Amino acid sequence: AFYSIVKKIWDKNIALLSYFLFLIHPAVFYYTARGFFHNAPFVAFLILAAYFYICQPFGHLNEKLKSESLLVSASQSKQVKRSDYFLGAVMLGLALLFRTSEAVWVIPITFFLLLSRGKETRKNGLLMTAAVVGLFAAFLLLLNNYFYGSPLRIGYTAGAQNLVEVIESADLEVSALPASTVSAIAKFVKNILKVAA
Repeated sequence: AFYSIVKKIWDKNIALLSYFLFLIHPAVFYYTARGFFHNAPFVAFLILAAYFYICQPFGHLNEKLKSESLLVSASQSKQVKRSDYFLGAVMLGLALLFRTSEAVWVIPITFFLLLSRGKETRKNGLLMTAAVVGLFAAFLLLLNNYFYGSPLRIGYTAGAQNLVEVIESADLEVSALPASTVSAIAKFVKNILKVAA
């Protein structure tokens, strides 16, 4: 997919060179060689989303089917074109499930790129992307509600709440620390949680 994106934007030689440089980049080795790094699937799904939005493989298939007279109606042609937007939106939603914090820059850039294309792309691409990414966002909120007790609570804040409970229980060996220090740490963590919530 990465090769196809670069080839579509520039040419075959630059695509080969950039693909080779991508494969030997140390970050690719670092993040893909170990498990549970959410950066690798985020980048993979983001590249696949860009592939469907930029290269539109089903759009090219659509042109081929038209030339061979296999598409009968205009509605079939539109459905084939929409599948690129749908799959791009699914890949974008999956990427944002892995790294939700990246939505701050990914969503505006995606919508800007879709707006910069033709009128049909604006209508089909924007609606499809907004609907599918919205479904993924709703799914994420439901998961957060199920696992952490609130749709807007995340694993980081849930872990910090447990830390407050452990500190306040004072079952630990904290004889070296005065009680005022333990309560100050607990108060500090509570204040951070209030700001984060």
